[in-house]
Amino acid sequence: MAQWQQVRRLLSGLDPRDARDGKYTDLPQSAPPALVAVVKKAMAPLPADRYVNARQLAGDVESWLKGRLAPGE
Repeated sequence: MAQWQQVRRLLSGLDPRDARDGKYTDLPQSAPPALVAVVKKAMAPLPADRYVNARQLAGDVESWLKGRLAPGE
């Protein structure tokens, strides 16, 4: 399972591979906005809008965990 799938699973409690009709389930309303932004970037439809590598994704998650990532960054 890819890292973005693991993050999404942690937030939603659902396996993203269980998507129906090619759509993923929505994240819960209680998910922190900054972390939702990280997940959306990781899952962006266009490769140019996604993280370049897992290290970038991990860096944003780590920043969020330390309270340094503002919502929507």
